[in-house]
Amino acid sequence: MPANTRQNVKGGKRQRWNKNKKKHWPKIDVTDVEKGLEDERLQLRTGGMVKDKKDSELFTIEKTPGKTTPESNLEKARSKVLRVDKVLGEPVIEKKTRVVKKPVKRLGKKKATAVITQTKAKEAAPMMDLWGVSAEQVADKLFKVNKFEKHTKKVIGQNKMTKFIPPQAVFTTAVEVAHAGSSYNPTVDDHQNLLAVEHEREVKRLAKEEKIQRAIHVDPKDYVTEEIRNQELTEGLFADESDEEEEEEAVDEIHSTVTVPKSRQKRRREQAAKDAIREKIEQKVKRVRENEVFRTKTFLTEIKKEKMVSKVRQEKKKEVAATKQPQLSYMRFEKPDQDLQLSDEIAGSLRKLKPEGNVMFDRYKSFQQRCVIEPRKRFKNTKRDTKVKYQEKRDYREITL
Repeated sequence: MPANTRQNVKGGKRQRWNKNKKKHWPKIDVTDVEKGLEDERLQLRTGGMVKDKKDSELFTIEKTPGKTTPESNLEKARSKVLRVDKVLGEPVIEKKTRVVKKPVKRLGKKKATAVITQTKAKEAAPMMDLWGVSAEQVADKLFKVNKFEKHTKKVIGQNKMTKFIPPQAVFTTAVEVAHAGSSYNPTVDDHQNLLAVEHEREVKRLAKEEKIQRAIHVDPKDYVTEEIRNQELTEGLFADESDEEEEEEAVDEIHSTVTVPKSRQKRRREQAAKDAIREKIEQKVKRVRENEVFRTKTFLTEIKKEKMVSKVRQEKKKEVAATKQPQLSYMRFEKPDQDLQLSDEIAGSLRKLKPEGNVMFDRYKSFQQRCVIEPRKRFKNTKRDTKVKYQEKRDYREITL
């Protein structure tokens, strides 16, 4: 059935509708008309209608000749000047056009101007001696670093040392000279000094261990036994009646006291006394604050003293930090014990000398002390709580006959 038929499908009668209603109006596509109107409005907003303008307003005529053929990539690469040649001051000639207007005489009285292009060679930069200047100057000139960029880098802190790099005071020699008392034939004083130093370190280590043991120690008297636990659990379950009567008799009688309300006059007097005390305190505080104006010199001297003390404290803190061993890992560096021999063990001769210490361990500790590597401890493998069970597979089970 066509779409434009206006008959009722059920009854076969013609449909009737009101022509004065908008939904029954014929539908017409007006998009082209709207586009045209929008284009005209745009032209009116941007300088007027195009159809009303002259050709001279719409088009321009080029009077100077342009390049007919574009320059190829090979020609561009050949004409390119390297940056190194520019920095080092090689004489490079670059063409620069300049427009000069000169009057040209003709037969008539009118004067015309001719455009003349002149080429001028660019003056070469002064030659720079690479061996006569520092590397920083060459880098600054090569990468065109000005004074503002240098100042910005200093302010930002890119030239500062990072925190994990130790100061110069921490660096020690790669191979330190051993103590004089550790010699194969030392003097009595040197040997006793070495023993005293190591003895003091051992005493400090033992005191530290004892302190830890005291902190974790538990007195055996404080242990909870089975008997004490049962007594606490059964407490109050098997109480006698006689005990309850004695407790009731021991309870004292509680007498209640009736408070008498205060009169208005008494409350008013108490409030007036509180206000007077508060006002007196406020006046005293105000008087002290006003008198502080005459103590400005004292305040200035106190501020100056505090600044001096703070400055001295900061300087001491910096000195300590400069000589302090930096911590590169989770643990601090501990100086190893020095190799020594007791008085009975000293041989006094190179033939009877016994080797002490380990070279690899000494170098390892030296790297840690000089902050080449971070100090660390060797982790021990934890023991397994359960035993490992081995089971023989069926494919590889040994066959016995």
